[in-house]
Amino acid sequence: MFGRYGSLVRRNLVRNPRRSALTSLSLAASTFLVVTLEALLAHLDNLPSAEGSERRLVVRHATSFMETLPESFGPRVLDVPGVQGICSIVFYLAIWRDLRAENFFAKIALDPDRLRENYPETRVVDPETGADRVELFEDFKREKRAASAGIALFQKYGWKLGDTVSLRGVGFPDVELTLRSCYDGPEHSTLFFHRDYLDDLCREQLPERAGRVSFINVICKSIDDLPIVSAKIDAMFANSDAPTVTETEKAFQAGFVQLLGNVRFLLRSIALACAFAMICVAANTLAMTARERATDIAILKTLGFTPGRVLGLLLVEVAILCVVAAAVGAFGAKLLFSFEGPWLDIGGGFLRSFHMSLALAFAALPFGVLVGWVSAIVPFARVAYAPIAASLRRSG
Repeated sequence: MFGRYGSLVRRNLVRNPRRSALTSLSLAASTFLVVTLEALLAHLDNLPSAEGSERRLVVRHATSFMETLPESFGPRVLDVPGVQGICSIVFYLAIWRDLRAENFFAKIALDPDRLRENYPETRVVDPETGADRVELFEDFKREKRAASAGIALFQKYGWKLGDTVSLRGVGFPDVELTLRSCYDGPEHSTLFFHRDYLDDLCREQLPERAGRVSFINVICKSIDDLPIVSAKIDAMFANSDAPTVTETEKAFQAGFVQLLGNVRFLLRSIALACAFAMICVAANTLAMTARERATDIAILKTLGFTPGRVLGLLLVEVAILCVVAAAVGAFGAKLLFSFEGPWLDIGGGFLRSFHMSLALAFAALPFGVLVGWVSAIVPFARVAYAPIAASLRRSG
């Protein structure tokens, strides 16, 4: 229907280049925000899992994440049928350098002998080349004050093997660590050090912290063992001073996200606000365009164009403009988040491996058209179906 009117549509699109460009940029920016927020929601709902994590459970205090467990629970958990190995972990709260977000990273004190057994997806690598260097892990295990950091931390902060990392504890003793090992894997931005070193400091400075762990990581022999092991562990400690909740690693991660509040509602509200802003911007621009083109549309109707055909041509123009704008915003976001950058540090590490799906980027195109048509239908229908004499009189 519109093939022979292509030149007419094209000329009207560039009739006011400045307005078209500014409108497109506004719509592109709004589309960028909408698809980014939707991608973030999808990421938080489906936090990436490493290979082998489907066999891992996390044992934590039933009351909250902040409550600790006695380290004596570890050997008892290890004796549960179906358990292959455990790793007692302390989530160490500390400050490195200062409180700026760019200097935040997770710090974990654990049993080094069990690190690789429970996290087989990680590799010990050279921090400069990324090549395998298994011997570094032996250096980490031998030295009580040694630390193993993710390769992303080495690259971000310019660390070298042998450097000293000083951490000021928050509710914990301060520690002085020496970088002896580097690891790489699906998660590569955490610093690990010896739990017994931290425990010794706690016995001297904070006795109430000694012999306590944040949670116990459990790796089961098979996926089928997970529900049985989970039920047995919780039943074992149900009447103790520290009752437990045993859940999958993925559920445990989701619990951390919930600590931030109703993130889903917040992000979805922002996305809807951006969509509403898109409609307002487009509606204002298209209303001005309709008024300015009232005379041209009246002339088209005098030449035999029906109101329906005029309206169709106008909606095609809007669709092209909005598709281009949506493509710039959506595929710009897709390209940006294909690379690692400072945005991955937001949220305490929950955006690691954050990438936008290609399907979401393509879904933004019909969304852009819908926004354009919703914005244009009223002003364009009014001018398309207005009497010719009234349009000419108003323009005059």
